[in-house]
Amino acid sequence: MAKKKIFTITVCSLSILIIGLVIYFYLINDRKDDNDSTMFLSSQDTSLSLSLAPILYCNKQEYFNLQDVYVIMHPEKPIIAYHLFWDDDIDFPNDQHPNDHEIIWVKYNDAGAVVNLWTYWHGKILEQNFTAGDNNTRPVVYVQWGKHGLLPSNWNDKFSLRPKTEIFLHYLFWRYRYAHKSGEIDKNWPKRYNGSFASYISFERQIDTKTIIKKENILTGLDVSVMIQSRYGENFKHKIEWP
Repeated sequence: MAKKKIFTITVCSLSILIIGLVIYFYLINDRKDDNDSTMFLSSQDTSLSLSLAPILYCNKQEYFNLQDVYVIMHPEKPIIAYHLFWDDDIDFPNDQHPNDHEIIWVKYNDAGAVVNLWTYWHGKILEQNFTAGDNNTRPVVYVQWGKHGLLPSNWNDKFSLRPKTEIFLHYLFWRYRYAHKSGEIDKNWPKRYNGSFASYISFERQIDTKTIIKKENILTGLDVSVMIQSRYGENFKHKIEWP
């Protein structure tokens, strides 16, 4: 009788274990994994994210290259984040972030036209609104020399003290300061900006982000930093994910 009872308990325990494992694996396979979120993007979403990819304009003296662009589509709102990764920035050649991470956000309407643009500018988010009469297909963004702060195309008309005062102070700083001591990493870096303030705020060199974006780097999800980190493979400074 005791053996039969033990056998019954063992069978019940085994059954519960099997049922638990089945449920576990079902939930694991059924859940949406942010790290594999590319599978949830339709070809239409991919095409939309490319059609709205910003066009950048840099200073002719820009030393660093745009390495990579990661595109994150918000799963609930009509907003696309374009995460830019430059070789580095002028400030810290020997830090533990061998890149410079900047962000552009684009909001679009049902027709696929741009209605809002946000750019990351040294801890602040700058905004540009578009109306029906504007050229609201692919937004234009200006890139600050060396530091890569991002400016909407109307930055010099629509904004007040910031970023106008900041960009002038940055110019003075990099025009007249001897930037870095020579070293293995930064020996070829520019030591200062050579030119007038007018040339500093001239943005003539075009970079089309659409040509840099890889299809596998177009993702969707809310946990942006985790998704990018799993693919990018380098340390980078995490910033605000959505405006």
